[in-house]
Amino acid sequence: MDRWLKPASVRKCKLTETLSELPCTSSDTDWTNNTPPQQLQEPGPEQTTGLTGLVVSKHPHHTLGILYNKILRSLQKMPSNAAYRKYTEKIISERARIVETTSTVSEIENNIGCGQVEELIVQAENELVLARKMLGWKPWEPLVQDATPHQWAWPPAK
Repeated sequence: MDRWLKPASVRKCKLTETLSELPCTSSDTDWTNNTPPQQLQEPGPEQTTGLTGLVVSKHPHHTLGILYNKILRSLQKMPSNAAYRKYTEKIISERARIVETTSTVSEIENNIGCGQVEELIVQAENELVLARKMLGWKPWEPLVQDATPHQWAWPPAK
């Protein structure tokens, strides 16, 4: 049986010793929700992104640099005239240059202008997945058969 659950007569210790050993006292606990005061304080700007489910990145320069380089390597495997490669390579190269040349996170966010660095990391991860899928899909290759003449007409042809 835990010593805190035993009656005082069974514990064989002085009352002063018991009070000093109590896990919580009224001076260090908010009894409305039973939480110590240090846990009630609002986190600082470096502790939260303010976006649910998105944790603060500890090393955003490093993470973004690695992701952008992986995307660029995937794009290098595509033909140079592929539309996806041309436009994505331009955007990712510019972002990689910004990450390499800026020293603070706020400068990266302001220069790229597409959200917080944590959002940029999610965007880069998604772009890397898409680039790898595009390598498998090979949209730059010609169609197996010709498209119907009214493929893009709306409403559909009768």
